[in-house]
Amino acid sequence: MTIKLEHTEGEDFTLVAYLVRRDNDPLEQGDVTGNITVNVYDLESSTPTTAAFTSTDIVANTVFNAEQTDGYATRAGLTRYNFRAEPIAVSDYALKTGGRYLVDYIFGGADVGGGDLVVHASVSVVGGLSG
Repeated sequence: MTIKLEHTEGEDFTLVAYLVRRDNDPLEQGDVTGNITVNVYDLESSTPTTAAFTSTDIVANTVFNAEQTDGYATRAGLTRYNFRAEPIAVSDYALKTGGRYLVDYIFGGADVGGGDLVVHASVSVVGGLSG
């Protein structure tokens, strides 16, 4: 699954999505038996296939058993979500204006037909508001 989105420079990056299993039921915490590994690839760098930043998200903090309908959903243009990644803080890894990044979320043990569930976020970064 690939999600394409824009991100504003200078803000923490948080991916919000509604994820389903092969049977079209919503993904739940019990479906993920391992960690969620996060890899950020800078597609404009000289080494675009090497992760520029890696972290691990905690399943209990990011996968929800009940649909969420708060402001995160609205800002993401969704009516609901069941996955909200832990933020990639600007202080940890800043996505730069004009940059193109691939952010992979690898759900360990969430077999969706032949391997772990992987969500790719193709991110284009736009300039922040000044003033």
